[in-house]
Amino acid sequence: PDVPRKVLTDRSSSKEDKNSNDQSPTDVSSRSKSTKFSSLPKPINKLEFVHITKTGGSAIEAAAAKHGIMWGACHYWKIPYEGCETPDWDMPKGRNHDLIPGNLKYMGEPWHAPPTWNKPNPMEGADKFIIVRNPYERVVSEYYCSAFGYKGDDASDVDVFNTWLGGNLTSLSEKLQGHMLPQHYYIYDKDGHELIQHIVRYEHLKEEFDSLMELYDIPVRMPEKNAKTVNHTYKNKKNLRGGDPPKKMTVADISPENVQKINKVYAKDFEILGYPMIPAGYLSREQGNMLAKE
Repeated sequence: PDVPRKVLTDRSSSKEDKNSNDQSPTDVSSRSKSTKFSSLPKPINKLEFVHITKTGGSAIEAAAAKHGIMWGACHYWKIPYEGCETPDWDMPKGRNHDLIPGNLKYMGEPWHAPPTWNKPNPMEGADKFIIVRNPYERVVSEYYCSAFGYKGDDASDVDVFNTWLGGNLTSLSEKLQGHMLPQHYYIYDKDGHELIQHIVRYEHLKEEFDSLMELYDIPVRMPEKNAKTVNHTYKNKKNLRGGDPPKKMTVADISPENVQKINKVYAKDFEILGYPMIPAGYLSREQGNMLAKE
């Protein structure tokens, strides 16, 4: 199904970007224009935030908490470092398993679940927004997540990175966690019914988020990125001791095998959201270097 026009940028520009001959295989950003929410009619419903992992959601929750607005995890827990002091929702009593695709069980936190999967659904009747991100960039960020990612001291090893990534991609066929969950689950249910009113792109986060807040007359604004907000989940002992900064994995470090897995697992995300897909035959940086030496 087509994504509602009111929630996404003009998809024609995304298609043009995908087909551009001057785009490198690892240039996976969306170059579409930013959504202008201010052009939409004034809403009448309350707005809730559905937190897809590694899309800037913690910063959104913290910014909202400064204004006494509980979103995401702040509905359920006191989180001092985010400023969440007054949780106002009970934990779900269960899951709506018949709404979860593939007869799989959801093992993640309720604030990272598509809201219809929670029983009861506390967001019933509210308008909802999500932040979406390029699937390749998102899984790299998952690797560095303090709650979910790789915890070893050898995080700068490309083989370690790809082993971790491949294993977690494979496990998505066996169980669903909040982390690495395909983003299309938040947009449509398994029968194709629309679940979300507004989609903000991570690539235009501040501009689009602030525009959406203006539409709903909500005083929350996205803070500017700084070294603390960008790197708060990425810690390395050598770097903290003052040594050379460690190598940080990028999309170019994803192995061809894992590129194929990502293309399969997140196929609907690429299709619906218009992000360019890396060709399956693309050679990684390491393979290209090896061939150059032969």
